Amino acid sequence: MNISNFDELLQAARAQAQPQRLLFVFAGVELPDDSTPEQAASFAAGEGGALVPLMVVDSSG
Repeated sequence: MNISNFDELLQAARAQAQPQRLLFVFAGVELPDDSTPEQAASFAAGEGGALVPLMVVDSSG
């Protein structure tokens, strides 16, 4: 099964025999405190960094 968008995810969850519980984790990217100057330059250019959680949504349905 290929899921390529949010509507397909919900459709797949609804198609299951048992109710599904969905956990969404929204993440951002930031430069870690212990980064090297090279990593900081890459981050400034829009590359690299570390994923950090911003918000979690737990949904039954």
